[in-house]
Amino acid sequence: MLGAAILLEPWLRVKASSPFADPSTQSHHDEVPVDVVVDRLVLHLAHGTQGIVHAVSGNDNRFSSGEIYTAVLKERRLFWKPKLSWRNVDWHASDLHMIARIYVVLGTSYVFCEDRTDELVARLTDSEMAGLMLYSNNTGLDMSGRRAALRENVRAILCKKGWPAWIVGVVCRR
Repeated sequence: MLGAAILLEPWLRVKASSPFADPSTQSHHDEVPVDVVVDRLVLHLAHGTQGIVHAVSGNDNRFSSGEIYTAVLKERRLFWKPKLSWRNVDWHASDLHMIARIYVVLGTSYVFCEDRTDELVARLTDSEMAGLMLYSNNTGLDMSGRRAALRENVRAILCKKGWPAWIVGVVCRR
């Protein structure tokens, strides 16, 4: 939905909040396939792990805010690209873009720990690991595989804003 909102953005600048000096590279998003989440949870349940277990993509497979923004803009059909500008203010600040006030995670970064899964995996045999997808393998951020989802989210936004169906159809055509 964040990507769809950026695709529809009519302004030249999107102001967002972040405490980082360089949020485009220092803020990250942990996107993990559901297969990894399920396999980790099942594995930890089967082995009786106690406490918090993070089912995350990990440090090596996270995407920076800058990478995500650039990837989304590659899918944009409008000829101008809104510039993402960062400010170190509270995310409620009135001069921030609406997108930044709704999607607060845009300029944040959470470091989730995979240590509990790593420790468990180190004790497993190859046969116990067979068929499990316990780690993300993000080889790069490509939005082309998400075009259908982006198109549906764009459609939802435009319909919610009351755009006529024929215009929505033209904008969301394949």
